[in-house]
Amino acid sequence: MAGWSFLRHRESPYNTDLVRTWTHTRGIAYSPTAATVAKFVVTGGDIMVHLMYGTILTTLEAVASNVSVTTNPTTGTTGTVATTAEGNGLLAGNMILVEGDGTAAIVSATVKWSVLGTWVPWIVNIGDIEVIHAAAQTGSLRWDLFWEPLASNSAVAAA
Repeated sequence: MAGWSFLRHRESPYNTDLVRTWTHTRGIAYSPTAATVAKFVVTGGDIMVHLMYGTILTTLEAVASNVSVTTNPTTGTTGTVATTAEGNGLLAGNMILVEGDGTAAIVSATVKWSVLGTWVPWIVNIGDIEVIHAAAQTGSLRWDLFWEPLASNSAVAAA
């Protein structure tokens, strides 16, 4: 599994059972449509998401279009991870930070998040991480996900 791991020296007294691995999955660039769309698919076991953010690649059309993020497990009920953030006319280079606590996602403009470090890690069961756009827009964005497996066979794929 690709990702970052903290490795120890062979003679180290540290317990390697406590070593944790974070993995990065980059989503596929797309233009928003007025729909709920799976952006990441979780298989094999639950994961803990440490960071999820969207990057505007080409300026989004100036159309009112709220953006939300939910989890949709294969068994259970859909949960809200981030409520609406306005995606109207976001410029290339702007970002959308998903804090994971069910409140509105944070949209950055010229300054990247001064609040970075205040997000909440969240657990995702086997199923989908979905992004909801209220309206179709020209322009494009993509999502990045930094996550940790909670089972030996946990995996995430961009949808």
